[in-house]
Amino acid sequence: MRCRFLYEKRGRLCFVPHVEMPPLLCRTFRRSGYLISRSESLVPKDKISLGPPLPMGVAGLAEPAEIWLDEKELPDVTRLDSFAHDGLKFLFIRIIEEGPSLSRLCKDGGYRVYPKESDLCVRFRSLLSEGWKPVPTTLWAEVEDSYIDIGIGDANQAGPGTLVSSMKAEGLVSGWQDLFIVRTAVGVWDGNRIVPALKAGDGS
Repeated sequence: MRCRFLYEKRGRLCFVPHVEMPPLLCRTFRRSGYLISRSESLVPKDKISLGPPLPMGVAGLAEPAEIWLDEKELPDVTRLDSFAHDGLKFLFIRIIEEGPSLSRLCKDGGYRVYPKESDLCVRFRSLLSEGWKPVPTTLWAEVEDSYIDIGIGDANQAGPGTLVSSMKAEGLVSGWQDLFIVRTAVGVWDGNRIVPALKAGDGS
């Protein structure tokens, strides 16, 4: 049974490397009593697939993933949460009968940037008005008084790291320590919004 789910990654869990998330998620499913399918290879592995990597320190509010289970009924998110690591919360899970791979549905990402310096938003807005693109694949950028919302295309190649480097080059920040970044969405940009990976594959 192929299942796609969304989860939150917050708090200290933000500092767990991306490569360590699959075993952490699989442990949660096992502790919850669910059997995970294994790959048919010389060295069998749990069948799980995650969305684009998050840099360490960046929180994720709706991270997509897929897991294959040797089960007949859909797992219960409340049960999963009761066995989850601190900072991990399961938001939604559904069975995927067929359709494209998760990687094909995770093309773009939405981010919210919280600067430590209050005047950074003003300077960021000023640069935008002059035609500056924070990232070559910028989809949109909206600046509020205390945070910046930005959409970045090609999520597997560009993301928070590219954005921070660009802001550093413009003298807006000295590095990651000047910002707190949250990924708010992963999916496919339809011209108006990022359609979440959980829905992009079924047209809903």
